[in-house]
Parts: sequence; C-alpha cells; structure tokens
Amino acid sequence: MCNSNALNAIYNAIDVGQFRMISSYKTAKEVLEALETTYEGPSKVLTSLPDKFSPKKTAMTQSNDVTKMKLEEHIGSLQTNMMEMRMQDQNRDLTERARTLAFLSTERKSDDENENEVMLAKKIGRYMKKLELLKDKKLSKSN
Repeated sequence: MCNSNALNAIYNAIDVGQFRMISSYKTAKEVLEALETTYEGPSKVLTSLPDKFSPKKTAMTQSNDVTKMKLEEHIGSLQTNMMEMRMQDQNRDLTERARTLAFLSTERKSDDENENEVMLAKKIGRYMKKLELLKDKKLSKSN
C-alpha cells in the first residue's frame, strides 16, 4: 500500500516523457533511483564543463529547469553550442585572412603607385631635357 501511494505521488508530479522513462519500474525506490540518476547527470555535466561554456551553462540554467531536461537534451544543446563556437572561430579566421589580404593588396598598390610616380618623374625629366635641347637649338639658330 505504501509503495502504491508513493508511486501515485511520483506519477502525479512528473510529465509524460518522464513517465515513459520510469513506467517499467515496479517500486517507488526504483523509480526514485532512476529519476535521481537521470537528473543528477545533467547537473554533473554542467558543473564539469570548461570555462568557455560559461555563457551556455548560465543560459541553460536560467531558461530551463535543469532537473526537467534529460541528459541527452543537455548533450545535444552543448554539441550545438560547440558547433556554433567552431563556426564563429572559422568566421573570425576568415575575417582575419581577408583583412590581411586587404592590407597586403594596399601595400602592393602603394608600391605600384610609387613605381608609377618614379616612371612619371623620369618621363617628365626626359621631356624637360628635350625642351631644353629644343630651346638651345632655337637660341643657337637665332644667333
């Protein structure tokens, strides 16, 4: 009788998904042990995560009651978060590479511009010499 009352109280306190998980157990003790093992797992997982998961841990504990989520849900959520972090890292790397390439291309552009300026200066110098030669020829003809 005591076992039936305890099972009834447990069944009334849980949702359908949890009921499916524990419906095969016969005693209240077995049910409590199964629930404890299931929901103790997520808490242990969350506390053992490295610091880079701090924002995710905070979000999970604030938005969801950790005890209501299955361990598999926690693991899936953390895997999704890891994939997002990897994508952010890859995007950051690509952005850095693009910045580096842009910097290099502007450096090269500057070198090209310098070469053009040097070539232009040489052409102007040659033109000026030709003008002087023409001027000298005109002066010598007029004398």
